[in-house]
Amino acid sequence: MCETSSKDYCLIQKDVIKFICQIDPAFKVLLEKFPIYPLTGLPAEFDPFESLVETIIRQQLSGKAAQTIIGRVKQSIAINPEFISKIDVEQLRKYGLSQAKAKTIKELAAALLGGLDLSEINQLDEIQIRDSLTQIWGIGNWTVDMFLMFELIHPDVWPVNDLGVQKGWQKLHSLPTRPTPNNLLTSGDKFPGIRSAVAWYCWRALEENSKEK
Repeated sequence: MCETSSKDYCLIQKDVIKFICQIDPAFKVLLEKFPIYPLTGLPAEFDPFESLVETIIRQQLSGKAAQTIIGRVKQSIAINPEFISKIDVEQLRKYGLSQAKAKTIKELAAALLGGLDLSEINQLDEIQIRDSLTQIWGIGNWTVDMFLMFELIHPDVWPVNDLGVQKGWQKLHSLPTRPTPNNLLTSGDKFPGIRSAVAWYCWRALEENSKEK
């Protein structure tokens, strides 16, 4: 069952790459290897605080490095605002977190204990979510973009400031230089309602580029 916010997206999610290729043939090189877009529904059990903590940990890290730290944290402590509020930044740093990430997680816990309610966050629109989360120290638009895409499974997030998306788009379109965020913003207008999938395929294109090397 589709649980995303776009009805049109639900209708095409299984064949979204084919739909993307109809709009922009440059993506056809990914059609055979990645025929199915995997981000199509919220998990049965969803903890917004834990999901945000994991997203914060992933900031500026490779997937493998981030998963190592996430696993270490989960094995060592309870990931809830009450417990996080009782430990200090230095204890969080023992699990591999930077000073800034440890502080951000502490600030997030304090915000929830101070009244920020995330229990219905999946019912809010993107602007409401972005406005509430970016008030917290250390949480910027990239973190919100990743949370929306990978945790809340919003179908139309377009992270134009993400280096991987920029490089993937550059490779797919054989551009001499990376597109600027403004260039990407304009290019993304061709894909209303499915830009999360377009970003995901840009990352896949970049992965293929790495394998070729």
